[in-house]
Amino acid sequence: MTLAYLDPSSYTFAKGFTVQNKRDLTIPESLVLSQTMLVKWQIRNLAKGVTIDQIPPAILSSSLEIPGLGVLDGEDYQISASQQGRDRVQLITLDPSLPHKFLFTEVSDLVTNSVLEFYTSDLGISANMSTTSNPINFDLSAIANAISAGTAAQVGAIQAANKNVQRLDESTYSPISWVSADKHIAVLVNSTRIATEIFNNGTVPVYFDLFLDVNTKAATPQMDNIIQPGGQARIDAAEGNMGVLLYTMGSPTAGSVLINQEFSQAAPPAARAKPPIVLAG
Repeated sequence: MTLAYLDPSSYTFAKGFTVQNKRDLTIPESLVLSQTMLVKWQIRNLAKGVTIDQIPPAILSSSLEIPGLGVLDGEDYQISASQQGRDRVQLITLDPSLPHKFLFTEVSDLVTNSVLEFYTSDLGISANMSTTSNPINFDLSAIANAISAGTAAQVGAIQAANKNVQRLDESTYSPISWVSADKHIAVLVNSTRIATEIFNNGTVPVYFDLFLDVNTKAATPQMDNIIQPGGQARIDAAEGNMGVLLYTMGSPTAGSVLINQEFSQAAPPAARAKPPIVLAG
């Protein structure tokens, strides 16, 4: 933990939900998530004669559903009762790219009115960067500093621009060992592109660099991120329109790397020559 975790400006209020007496609370899926979430159970009213110290923690449960098979157990967090002047908060970590289901239970009958508040944060991640998932059977120490999740800021940037995906392009590329920047351009800059997904279907790790103007790329590799064989990376939000340089390091070609590009507007149809008019007779 760093001092940033103690800075109130690191958190943004996301949403508050009224907790009904003697009823569990299912958190709506509309709640915006971030990798680090701050949760506060704010008590409004207690039963007569009860003090905040008599209220046991409630439980916030997180789970994931495998459609058609069942619910995958997740994490349970103890959320302490909080009151103005005696605020208590809980930090939780999760992968916001997954459809988490939250349930708030075991609320004491001594609490007659309360609100469960959620705050998003960019702590622990660098905003507006790429997201990468790699196979669990690989050593991931090389990407310890890689960006591990999307953020509320990314979601907000896309929503603010009202960029709905209207066109998808799919292509393949074969990265080679680093030689120079101009030999490793896999995706050119495009102002209407809002996301790029890269799937490493080869047998060696693939590195990539992101540049708004690939012509200004330095001669040495930057190694913004690494995709292990079988892994994938997603580049979106502020970096979605950047150019992508794909390459390997001291390895043979990576084989086929699949690239999916998402655009915010459809490309104009290509001009077609009109067929010649043939007169009968």
